[in-house]
Amino acid sequence: WKTPGKSIKDAIGAWKGEETPIGFGGKGYYLLTAPLLPEDVETDSPAENPVCFTPDLDARLASVEAILKIDAQEPSSLFFIEAPTYTDRYQACRAQTSSLLAEYEKLYFTLLKNKAPSALWFHDETHMTQFGAVIASLETARLLSEELGFAINQDALAFYERYQFKDYSLERKGKDLQISLMPFNEALSKDLNYQWQVLKQGNSIYEEVVHGSSVFTFTLPDSSKPYLVKVTISSAAGAYGYELEGEFVVKGS
Repeated sequence: WKTPGKSIKDAIGAWKGEETPIGFGGKGYYLLTAPLLPEDVETDSPAENPVCFTPDLDARLASVEAILKIDAQEPSSLFFIEAPTYTDRYQACRAQTSSLLAEYEKLYFTLLKNKAPSALWFHDETHMTQFGAVIASLETARLLSEELGFAINQDALAFYERYQFKDYSLERKGKDLQISLMPFNEALSKDLNYQWQVLKQGNSIYEEVVHGSSVFTFTLPDSSKPYLVKVTISSAAGAYGYELEGEFVVKGS
């Protein structure tokens, strides 16, 4: 956001038609796999506050305005999308942003606005895991299709929809561990493979591939030690070559 003009102009300069792949560096949320732990989740909603606590908001809005001025040179179907956060702490910041965009008659959308946030979707307060990024990406795809009139690949949409999980639970009683992923659509999730791996001090001590069930049970060798449980979720059909990854920290007793 600090140098918006360069990225936009580079993308426009590389554009050769609808089939041109345009990308930017970095994999973003692709690298974040560990969700918030149940004990780290805040259950109280933050009180509305008229103060925006983003210290560099003015600089960010100046960058937004730079984008708007670039757009004004050749008006397009430009609109803005706000990435989700675990708790809505940015009401005042949003108000200032919306006010600026209203001056330029541009639309402003907030992702997952009508969905209750899940600890599974967030690595921390402001960054999503792969589980959350899938859901936000599907919503973005639909939004782009509706607002820009782009045709959406229904087969691809249906494929990625099976990777949507609404929550998870991690339960441990002594040495007995159970991790349950909760899909939005049980029927769609039956096509998925779940490759589970248990690590102790960085070394793999157990691996298992389960088809069609998102529940993993395991007896820990030593309940006093911490463990890391990894899961890689893929489609049995193998379409699009996509895999969803997650990591769950099991603390020692």
